[in-house]
Amino acid sequence: MPVSTVISQALESRLGRYMMVAGAAASATVATQAAPITVILPTPVNVTLGYELDFDQNGSTEFFFSGSGSSAYACYFGTADVLIAGSFVQQLSEGASFGYSSTEWGGFGWMDVSQTTPASFLGIRFSSTFGGPARIGFAQFNGPFLYGFAWEEASSITTFDLQQSSSSDVPEPATGALAALALGALAVASRKKKQA
Repeated sequence: MPVSTVISQALESRLGRYMMVAGAAASATVATQAAPITVILPTPVNVTLGYELDFDQNGSTEFFFSGSGSSAYACYFGTADVLIAGSFVQQLSEGASFGYSSTEWGGFGWMDVSQTTPASFLGIRFSSTFGGPARIGFAQFNGPFLYGFAWEEASSITTFDLQQSSSSDVPEPATGALAALALGALAVASRKKKQA
C-alpha cells in the first residue's frame, strides 16, 4: 500500500516562495561574484632576464620588465602604469587594496627582486585594445619570479595569492542553503505530481 504524503497548502506555498527566492539569489550571485580574471603561468618567469606581459591576453603587450642583475626595471609601452614610491615600484603584500585613481601611479620604476618571502605584488593599471573600461590588476612575485597576474574592469582590486583557489568559486552559505531548499521544493512538487 503506497504511503501518500500530504502537505498543507501553506507549506506548499512557502516552499514555492523559497524556490523563487533561491532562483533569484542564484542568478544575482553570478553577477555579483564576478571574480578577477587570473592567469597562473605554467612555469615562473625570471623577470631579470626581461619579460613582456600581456595582461588581458589580446596579443598586445601592456607591460615590460627589463633585467639588471639583482633588480628589474618595470616599464610600460604607453598603455600601463605601475604603483611607485620614488624611483621604485611599490611591492605590496597579500590583501593590499589599491584603486585606479590612486595618486602614486607612474610609468616606470626599479623593482627589488631580493624579497622571497612573503610573496610581493605589483599594482598595475592599463587600458586595452579591446576597449571598454580601464583595467586594474596586479602581478604576483617571489623574488625575481613572476608566478601570475590578475585583473578586472573595476575601480579597485585587492591582492590575493593566485596559487591558492579563490573563495569566489564556492557559493556563499546563504545561496547554498536557498538552493538546497529550492531542490527540496522541486522534489516535493515532483512527488506530488506523481501521486496525483
